[in-house]
Amino acid sequence: MTDTIYDININSNGKYECIEKPIIPKTQAEADAIYYDLGMYMSDEAIFQDGEASLTGAIHTFMFYLRKAKRVKTLGFLPTIECDVFYPKYYVPTSWKQYREGKN
Repeated sequence: MTDTIYDININSNGKYECIEKPIIPKTQAEADAIYYDLGMYMSDEAIFQDGEASLTGAIHTFMFYLRKAKRVKTLGFLPTIECDVFYPKYYVPTSWKQYREGKN
């Protein structure tokens, strides 16, 4: 399965680099694939980097990916999958605080 958020390329120095993909789903299946990947990128383990990131860093990371989720929502697609971030179905948090407090 491919990542819907990033392409991985090798730059002119021979190093790997992540290139952001545009967020433009055209079907619900494409939107759900994006929500699925965002759910992994926005999980506690990922945003806190297994305990290595500060709270401020974790919030910035979460908000970076939340803007991508809001873009999908703005294009008319709500998640029809469930994960820790997008729970229950059709729910996209609007802020870090709302997500952490579990308010829909």
